[in-house]
Amino acid sequence: MSNAIGSFPSPPAGVRMAAGVMQVIGGDCAARYPEEACGILIGRADGNELCITEARPAANVWDEDDEKKRRYLIDPHAQLAAERDAAAAGLAVIGFYHSHPDAAPVPSERDRAAAWPVYVYLIVNVTTGEVGDAQLWALEPAGEALVPVPLRIV
Repeated sequence: MSNAIGSFPSPPAGVRMAAGVMQVIGGDCAARYPEEACGILIGRADGNELCITEARPAANVWDEDDEKKRRYLIDPHAQLAAERDAAAAGLAVIGFYHSHPDAAPVPSERDRAAAWPVYVYLIVNVTTGEVGDAQLWALEPAGEALVPVPLRIV
């Protein structure tokens, strides 16, 4: 599938991420517990794989504060700024992350319905403020399901 970051299979064969980027994500998710944290993943295509080079935390602007424990909406201004900054650096927004407070890092039906096929989605479990498992997902070509994508921390 072709998108702003090049041409690669959707879902990608795998994704690489530096340990420091994962630390940023984990720190953000733990700090915002018990609400859902969210952010933007920036990187590039590298053959059949993607490489995440930056995680940029973003405000959860879901309009009902009591629902922020189960829902998120990335600030659109933050997303536009990330798109501009990534393009200026020769990179692209390649996905998004969010936490699942006290729940497994498995996409909900709402996550699937909101997913776009050109992005990857990292879901991070946070239980009682401690970061647990994380799983990367991508929408399969027919758009019926989010499927796991291998994530390699380097």
